[in-house]
Amino acid sequence: MFIAESSGLPHTMLELTHSFGYDCRRRGNLVVLDTRTVAYVAGNLVQLVDIITKEQKYIRSTGGVAIGAICVSITVIETQHV
Repeated sequence: MFIAESSGLPHTMLELTHSFGYDCRRRGNLVVLDTRTVAYVAGNLVQLVDIITKEQKYIRSTGGVAIGAICVSITVIETQHV
């Protein structure tokens, strides 16, 4: 979660545990990373979802600003399965 530095609050004060922010109207917003993981943008987060366990992981944007687009390098995916 983004917390403004001027707030004086520690970055570890809040923890995001679930989000329902998938935007199906955004073109190319859902990408398949491997046989069990998909990723999509929701606001200022990239959400990684394990479709088997339903576990979600979150990657926050730099500066806490909205993310315009995501893409996946096929080279990275191929090397993960070697």
